[in-house]
Amino acid sequence: MDTKPYGFYIRSDELLARQTGESRNQIARYIRLTNLIPRILDMVDEGKIAFTIAVELSYLKEAEQYELYAVMDLEQCTPSLSQANRMKRLSQSEGIDMDTMYDILGEEKANQKEQIKVRADVLSQYFPADFTPRQKVELIERLVKEWYERRENIPIGKMGKHDVAD
Repeated sequence: MDTKPYGFYIRSDELLARQTGESRNQIARYIRLTNLIPRILDMVDEGKIAFTIAVELSYLKEAEQYELYAVMDLEQCTPSLSQANRMKRLSQSEGIDMDTMYDILGEEKANQKEQIKVRADVLSQYFPADFTPRQKVELIERLVKEWYERRENIPIGKMGKHDVAD
């Protein structure tokens, strides 16, 4: 819808963007969410699905959204942005079925991989000053591997206090 203030046309989304301080694209994204089924929109309102992911999911056909909701409910998970984008592309090209949704949602997400974090200042005293972060990681991996292999060859009764038995 266009309005005509002062003799020129202005798009209604542009007018709304000016009034709210948001970009026209952001207004379009908000409007895009009206294509979501109520149950998925509720998940967005509850903070269970991020805004950008919801925008991607809004491109799925209505029936696909209901199927996706059923899969999310059953599996107790939500898609990552990458997974949502893939489902959107599949929906737009050949369509997407529940089996494919299960497969996509079943993939391990990068943020779900277990990580061990150690502050750099805790370990920095043990490395030469010119060691890069990559060199430090490679050395740590090599030393842990050597420790593991050595530990595998020690009878449990002979382990010292720093050796860990399963």
